[in-house]
Amino acid sequence: MTLRTALLSGAAFAALASPAFALTADEVWQSQIGYLASLGFTVEATSTRDGSTTMMSDVRMVWPIPMGFGSVTITTPDVSMLENGDGTVAITYPDKFRMQIIADLNIDGERGTATVEIGVRLEDQSLTASGTPAAVAYASRTGLMDVVLDRLLLVENGTETIEPPPFNVIFNIRDLVTDTTIESDGQQYVITTDNTTGASIFEISFDDGWGAISTTVGSVDSSISSSQMIVPVAPVDWLNLSSALRNGLSVGATTEATGSRQQTVTQIDGEVYSDQTQSVASSLQTLVINGEGFAVVGSADNVVFGMMDQFMMPFPIEITMETAYGGFGFPLLASADPQAVFFDMALINLTVPDALWSMADPGNVLPRDPASFDLGLDATVINRVDVLDIMAWEGVVNQIDQGDIPVDLVSLTIEYLSASAIGAMLTGEGAFTFDNSDRTTFPGFPRPDGQASAQMTGLYGVLDKLSQIGILPMEVGMGARAAIGMFAQATGEDQLSTTLSISNGTLTVNGMPIPLP
Repeated sequence: MTLRTALLSGAAFAALASPAFALTADEVWQSQIGYLASLGFTVEATSTRDGSTTMMSDVRMVWPIPMGFGSVTITTPDVSMLENGDGTVAITYPDKFRMQIIADLNIDGERGTATVEIGVRLEDQSLTASGTPAAVAYASRTGLMDVVLDRLLLVENGTETIEPPPFNVIFNIRDLVTDTTIESDGQQYVITTDNTTGASIFEISFDDGWGAISTTVGSVDSSISSSQMIVPVAPVDWLNLSSALRNGLSVGATTEATGSRQQTVTQIDGEVYSDQTQSVASSLQTLVINGEGFAVVGSADNVVFGMMDQFMMPFPIEITMETAYGGFGFPLLASADPQAVFFDMALINLTVPDALWSMADPGNVLPRDPASFDLGLDATVINRVDVLDIMAWEGVVNQIDQGDIPVDLVSLTIEYLSASAIGAMLTGEGAFTFDNSDRTTFPGFPRPDGQASAQMTGLYGVLDKLSQIGILPMEVGMGARAAIGMFAQATGEDQLSTTLSISNGTLTVNGMPIPLP
């Protein structure tokens, strides 16, 4: 299974059903905090019991920063757990509470503290745990959740307080439904979550204290997300996650959203200098991190960008795209076997306003049809470095500086290539393998073998039009025609094709040998 296939096939994660069982509050608590110990967290809390109700108060999670650089402490609200008579446990948080995140840093004798306080308000909340101690299922429903960043405080050397510029961060989420299962077999934890939301909004504002204020407001009509995280019981080494990946650590998540909108307005002394908007009808993002590698894919449909900027553009503009797509994947672990790499990118039916066209082409000579670009690359590599072994990075950098690249390219395939704009179109494909034992035929580069081909239509017509409107001088256009004629064959009226082949160190274009430098 290729990395891209693993990513796309893992885009949705189904919650695991749990059989009925009489859970206790302590078993639910251990389910919630058990996997955190494997991630390096120490959880502290005071437990009190009154009949069938257990209250966990003074809850603190402490994570030591590697290499003795300090620690991060997270305080969370008191939580009440009521053992129902049907074998389930009802979990209740306060309707209003504060969370605090404190980072105590000690780097080279310099001490500092950063404190973040977050206010949360919940309406119409319910959270019920059911299942077995080895597989606890949580069903959460919240009518409204408000999250506000209340405070940010920076302190140096225990006494000197640094006041950051004023800013506000507010999130408002409606109709939040979350189903989570936490399973453990003694060797690993599997945390699976399915989540849906209704209308959500956020606002982020920043005042630099010198008259400039930037405000970003965004909203989403609805969203659906699924995720699965596998955490080995063996403690995770954050300075070398490679060992955890080999032990089964993995993260996968996918999110779909509809009706996304965002606007960023920048004012200086009360006057609007920049107004940028963005809207997306629907979007999909998928992320996978596991022993096969890192991969991320994202797509958006019916994208609209708007911009007014007094410093960059004399008039407002709006750019639209039918579809925008991007993907990238690469291995994280060293291996003697070839591993998959991929890169995908697409911009389909991109349009720009006539006002921009008219700046370069006032006579409307060039076709103004929507432009498109679509590229898909697959490759295999021999990767000789554990990417997430942080302590080895210095040695890897020194190795690269000495000219020893720790990644060998084994094969490269152009799965698809197409581009169209201003009346011209390009398509292409190709496949190559690489001999890394021969870096002299092509100095410093492994010797390739393979073939690529390209087809072009309308290229000469574009050159003529560019010369007509003065962008391309006539003599340059004629020189470009001559150069193209040396490497391309005519297959019809303003239709060209070319084939590049490399075999046994010999380069040919359309069957004609090309001498190497």
